[in-house]
Amino acid sequence: MRGGYRRPIRHDPGLQLQEAVTGALSEGLIWLVVDLTRVEYIDSVGLGILIGGVKRSRERGGDLAVVSNRRNICKVFDVSGTAEMLMRVDAAAGTDTAAEEPREGGRLSAGRASI
Repeated sequence: MRGGYRRPIRHDPGLQLQEAVTGALSEGLIWLVVDLTRVEYIDSVGLGILIGGVKRSRERGGDLAVVSNRRNICKVFDVSGTAEMLMRVDAAAGTDTAAEEPREGGRLSAGRASI
């Protein structure tokens, strides 16, 4: 095909998650809530993206919370040791309540994002 479409076509959900987390942080948002209620499976790539987001958020004085109601997702967090690092919120609680109160008493100064 000559002169065709040259931009990458992205269907990888991990890449979409990484772009969303990175984009929110680059906009100055430090309190992030990642809604995984529609995610059926998470692998090591997804875990790595979440851990990276937690680290970058905390470096800026914020945090990243994960909303999930699927047992298999929570089990992956537990088995991988990621549960110790992630702030998890019950899906019934909603995304706004997680971002309202920082876990370690910090201030909500630079904004928040639900991803």
